[in-house]
Amino acid sequence: MAVAHSILKSVYHVLKDEVPYNELGADYLNSRVEARRKRYLKAELEKMGYCVELVPHNPVSPAGS
Repeated sequence: MAVAHSILKSVYHVLKDEVPYNELGADYLNSRVEARRKRYLKAELEKMGYCVELVPHNPVSPAGS
């Protein structure tokens, strides 16, 4: 029943907005969860009095490769 509801919502918005269907992809939900978690953890550290700046970390490749 939940899958039918999800499909019906998608069809409704496609017809209502007259836009083509756009598949969001498999990583869509994972990226949303990750972004929400980053905001939450940053806010928690700021509540504790820390100044937080999120900077992406580029891992160093192993020597000789």
